[in-house]
Amino acid sequence: MEKQKNKVCGADIHKKFLVATIFSREGTKSSGRFGMTLDEILKFKEWVIENNCGQVAVESTLVYWVPIHTVLDTLANDDCTFEWKNQTMLHL
Repeated sequence: MEKQKNKVCGADIHKKFLVATIFSREGTKSSGRFGMTLDEILKFKEWVIENNCGQVAVESTLVYWVPIHTVLDTLANDDCTFEWKNQTMLHL
């Protein structure tokens, strides 16, 4: 059985911005809006790290996901995974 995450993030990626929400098992949530420049994507990455988020799932059309993937792919390790599908991540 897959280990459940304490915090997960869902991100909706658009041409000029992304909107993301981090959900915790305790029921808290935090949302943020970030631009699609490299500086803004790096801010998004830092926001995910600062919030100890264990998993990021994204929804995107066309190729808008590519820069997000490029930056967040460096987070992929045993503690954080990057999912490219829309799914329910907290099994409460």
